Amino acid sequence: MPSVTLTCDKCDRPFTLESPAPGAKVTCPACGDVNVYRGPGAPAHAAATAHPDRASSLGLPPAAGPEQTVRLVPGAMFRNRPLSAVFVTFMLVASAIAAGYLGYTKQQTWSMVAAGVGGLCILILIGWKIEAWSERLTITTKRVIMSRGILSKTTVECLHRTIQEISIEQTFWQRVLGVGRMTISNASEGGQEIVVPAAPDPYGLRKMIDAYRPM
Repeated sequence: MPSVTLTCDKCDRPFTLESPAPGAKVTCPACGDVNVYRGPGAPAHAAATAHPDRASSLGLPPAAGPEQTVRLVPGAMFRNRPLSAVFVTFMLVASAIAAGYLGYTKQQTWSMVAAGVGGLCILILIGWKIEAWSERLTITTKRVIMSRGILSKTTVECLHRTIQEISIEQTFWQRVLGVGRMTISNASEGGQEIVVPAAPDPYGLRKMIDAYRPM
């Protein structure tokens, strides 16, 4: 059998094999992903890809071709702690009003106490904002990527074809706010789970990911 040129199903880069046997597992020299050669007449991709019509029917980029970003989901500042967010916001407003009134009435000690409470609320909000900046979920046409961290970063990714299950859990308040805890299980060897504590429209995100998963 002559040499065969295949396209990696992860990075979409072509590579050449010398007389491969049908069903042989081959490693992409560019990204190291393991592909399976299906034999003569199989698609150009080394392994079967998701059906592009499923993604196209949702108005999403096709599964075939170069990898494209489909959705970026930033970290949650308020949606994963709704009651705490309401309380801290209320305390910030109340302490600002109290500090102004007490200062106007010459009650300097109590005014400083109220200002201190307001300052603590601001620090809590800043901490939540930094936490939100440090998290990002990226959905592409090939995989799902979860990154955490600002100075040091941890990244976990799952190829769509290796996703085993997507589970969603919602409390009462999360259902009201349209968010939920989403867990993406990876079936590949040594794969890690991706956990999003408060994903917006989790069922919509699952439908988007499912459009790129093999049937």
